[in-house]
Amino acid sequence: MEPAVLYLEPRNDHAAALRFFSRRSWLRRIARLGRGEPKTLSPKLPYVELVWMPWYLVSFTMTSRRGTGITDVAVDAYLGAFAIFQMHPHLREGVIDGDVFEPKMDPEEAAAIGRKRLLESVMFRRGQRNKPVPGEAENVRLIHYPFYVYYYERRPGKIDIKVFDAVRGENPGSKTKNSILTAMVAQRREAT
Repeated sequence: MEPAVLYLEPRNDHAAALRFFSRRSWLRRIARLGRGEPKTLSPKLPYVELVWMPWYLVSFTMTSRRGTGITDVAVDAYLGAFAIFQMHPHLREGVIDGDVFEPKMDPEEAAAIGRKRLLESVMFRRGQRNKPVPGEAENVRLIHYPFYVYYYERRPGKIDIKVFDAVRGENPGSKTKNSILTAMVAQRREAT
């Protein structure tokens, strides 16, 4: 039996991911040009799967003249992408299904990145007074974030991916795509 993990519950299902990918699909453009369906490297392509990326949820005590409070940030466990975390209602604990990637960085490194990026975001705010200062990390937890990955053949012999955020229902951007590709390469290297 697999151990229970902390994860964000997907709010978009496989069908929503297929709709997202099909509206931007290069297959439509080819069909409009009258060239028909392209040949693929494998009978499996194109296809979509759910993957779970490791992120660290780091809690910081923020201190200012107005008082203290807690701010949570999420740090990608592969390339160190950063976001203020506000999805607490969607956190669940249990067993997840799909490809689960192991974290590349340790919790201490994630806490250091989170603190540095949080401090940068505070410093870029307007005004000079009453800016909160983050203290040391209070709590660091590993969470798993769901993404749908669309594999397709960009050109003959060249496989590419597109990514769909299963929680927010949008394209997560190039940093997340790079993180997923890095995780896939690391997993493949460990397997061989």
